[in-house]
Amino acid sequence: MYVEARSQVRPDQSRTRPLTDQSARLAVFAFEINDGRTWADAMAEWNRRQSEPTYERRQLFARDCRQSYERVTGLPLTWKGGRT
Repeated sequence: MYVEARSQVRPDQSRTRPLTDQSARLAVFAFEINDGRTWADAMAEWNRRQSEPTYERRQLFARDCRQSYERVTGLPLTWKGGRT
């Protein structure tokens, strides 16, 4: 269903990797938690909610959130909080 919907929204991308459960969860989480808190605070909240996988490095967490959000929506993630 995801591949079909994405092909209608973004027909320029003919080849799409399957969306993993973690990527989908990260995209939704990033959307819901983007309320002005820092990436470090968002990562701590992710780690509290998830048993696995958890993150230790804020930079990797932010990268994965941005990539997941863009894969799902086709739009870049504009983070409302600070960098730390």
